[in-house]
Order: sequence, then C-alpha cells, then structure tokens
Amino acid sequence: ERQRPPGADLVDALEVLGALAKAQVHGEVPLLTQVAARVRLLPYRCERVLERCAQLGWTAKTERDAWLLTRDSGSIRLADIYRAFVLDQQPAERSAAESLARLSGPLGRHWEHVDADLALSLKELAARAG
Repeated sequence: ERQRPPGADLVDALEVLGALAKAQVHGEVPLLTQVAARVRLLPYRCERVLERCAQLGWTAKTERDAWLLTRDSGSIRLADIYRAFVLDQQPAERSAAESLARLSGPLGRHWEHVDADLALSLKELAARAG
C-alpha cells in the first residue's frame, strides 16, 4: 500500500464513526459493506477502523458482519478519536496523555488546547454533518 497522507486515518475514523452514530440514531445496525459504501472507503480500510474502535470498546461486530457503536455517540469525544488515530494510543496509555496535559509551559498549554478544541462529541459532529 502506498504512503497515505498524514491525518488520513483520523479522517477515515471520523467518517466511519459518524456513519455508525447516524445509524445508532435510526436504530440501524449496518453491514460492513454498507458502512464502507456510505463513507466511500474500501471495505478493508473500513474494517481496520472498526476493529481498532472495537479494541477501544467503541464498536462491536455482530454475527452477521454488521457493526454498531457500543456506547452512546455523545460519550465519544473527538479528542479520544484524535488520540487513538493520530497518537495511536492504547486505552491504557491515556493516562500518559493526561499527564502531558498537566505539564506546565508551552507543552501543557498545547494539550489543554487540544482537549478544548476537540471537546465536541461524535454525536454533535454527526448532527452537524447532516
């Protein structure tokens, strides 16, 4: 696979999770192929995002290859998605990022801004996207 531009994994994750958030609102449990088609991603890339989200406890796969959010979309913040898909953190590593946020000086202010700027929830993002 050729080199992907920086941030591509984050964009994929936002698209896929946004599609599942909309499905959650409508009581739908879409198949992998349906999610991939809705967000215009190749199925293997979509599945990669969904499996990563499953490791984080955000999604689950059904027996018929359908996917759903396991949490209310309002409880998943953009900052969480950013950490998972840009910083590539495991859930246990979150405390390390929170420790960074408590740093003083420019680095600490940076992490405060990241959390503040990305405080929007997945539910709010999906609602804005229409």
